[in-house]
Amino acid sequence: MPKSRLRPTTEKVRAAIFSILGGQVEGARVLDLYAGTGAMGLEAISRGAASADFVEGDARACSTINANIRSLGYDDLARVIRARAEKAVVSRASLLGSRAGVGSNIAGQSGRPYDLVFIDPPYDDDPWDDLMNGLSAGLNGGPLLGDDATVIAEHGSDRALAASYGRLSLGRTRRYGGSSISIYALVASHG
Repeated sequence: MPKSRLRPTTEKVRAAIFSILGGQVEGARVLDLYAGTGAMGLEAISRGAASADFVEGDARACSTINANIRSLGYDDLARVIRARAEKAVVSRASLLGSRAGVGSNIAGQSGRPYDLVFIDPPYDDDPWDDLMNGLSAGLNGGPLLGDDATVIAEHGSDRALAASYGRLSLGRTRRYGGSSISIYALVASHG
């Protein structure tokens, strides 16, 4: 059996992220890319997020996320999308389209930009340029990010992310041993 590439965010890092975010979570529409177990999006819902979409390519991980959603009673607040994160961001259809299955009662949320995005790819992967520029751009049916969106990127401490990706600008980076989090804000477009 192949070794899993799943590397859940540690409790220490997760606590630090939510401490930094503070009240930004309340009422936010959340996108959890490379969702794994769904811990980040589920924590956001538990802290008052309006909804969360979980994007994960692994079928078993999607099943786990769905089970976690059901066990916590978040069926009407969450949706799991089985897709590669990069493809979901570029195509946008699965993110901005209609909802079905788990979370189908939050259809009114469809198409509304995300306020908070968590990104935690395997540390050996390097999807950052395409993924972050794709999040930043407003194409194929509109922007994915709301005007005051925050993007939290978790990555290996040996990797430095760019100071900006399109309209996403790095605010700060915090290191926690072998993990780092880089926090980006969306810079308003002028036009």
